[in-house]
Formats: sequence, structure tokens, C-alpha cells
Amino acid sequence: MRRPDLLDLPQPHVPPGYTLRSFRAGDEAAWADLCAAVFPEVGDPRGIPEREFLSRPAWCPDRVFFVCAADVPVACTAAWENVDQWGPRTGQIHWVGTHPAHLRQGLARAAVVAALGWMRGRYDDAVLVTQVFRFPAIRLYLDLGFRPDLEAFPEMADRWAAASASLRSAG
Repeated sequence: MRRPDLLDLPQPHVPPGYTLRSFRAGDEAAWADLCAAVFPEVGDPRGIPEREFLSRPAWCPDRVFFVCAADVPVACTAAWENVDQWGPRTGQIHWVGTHPAHLRQGLARAAVVAALGWMRGRYDDAVLVTQVFRFPAIRLYLDLGFRPDLEAFPEMADRWAAASASLRSAG
């Protein structure tokens, strides 16, 4: 999905009892625990922070956003980049997730909005990749101005049509 610009972004909002912050040294284990809870279908979900972020050239703690409960990360995303795939002027929202015990409180939205805000002025637009069966996430991304990127992924047109029909029927 692609957001064509980084203008007119909402302010991140976290409900009472939660805080929004970027990565700090010492968050590695809690981040790995969060990934294990959020992405159990991924092979070695506890390895996501090291494999996808900490060992990468683009690593910068300011790029990773957590919503925390009692200073423990319960939702996350990153303002990432993949120059080889998207080019130098496109930021990537990467690995959005909320712990199952904290769903439906707007936490992923707060993290994504914070990441988009970090991107503003650094990139021209933003992309993300998601599975078409993740309807709550797709609703969030659509609400934040992302649209299916059928130019980059023309083979996904049929899947997006089915996903759109499912979203309409679910209300």
C-alpha cells in the first residue's frame, strides 16, 4: 500500500495508561516478546528485531516507535527504508503490531502516525506491505491515506478486489 504524500498527518494519540516513545537500549527482549505475541505465524518471531532491524544498515533507534503500558512495549512499528526496493525518497512503515491483550485501543494507529510524522521532511511518500487478510490493519491504513499500490504489485489486483468486498460486507 502507498500513501502518496506525508502532508496533513494527524497527531498521534495514546489512551490513558499508555505512553508513546522510540526504542531505547534495553528494549530488545521486550520487543522480541512483543513480536512473538503479535506474529506467531512467522518463523522465529522473537528474531524479528535482530533480523529485520538491529542488524540492518538503516538501523536508528529513533525510527522504531513503541506504545507502552508501564514502560513495556505493547504496540510497535518502524519508520523504515528499503532503498533497493522503493528508492531513496520513499519511507516504509514496517512490522506494525499490537499485543493481543491490548487490541482495539488505537495503539497501532498511534505508532503508525508517529512513524509517518518521523518520515515527514525525510521522504516524499510512504509504503507498507501487508497481507490482504489483515482486515483491521487494512482499515487503519486506508483511514490513514494508504491505498493499494497496484502499479508496484499488479498481480495483487484480484486479491485486493476480494479484500475490498470483504471489508464492505463486514461494515
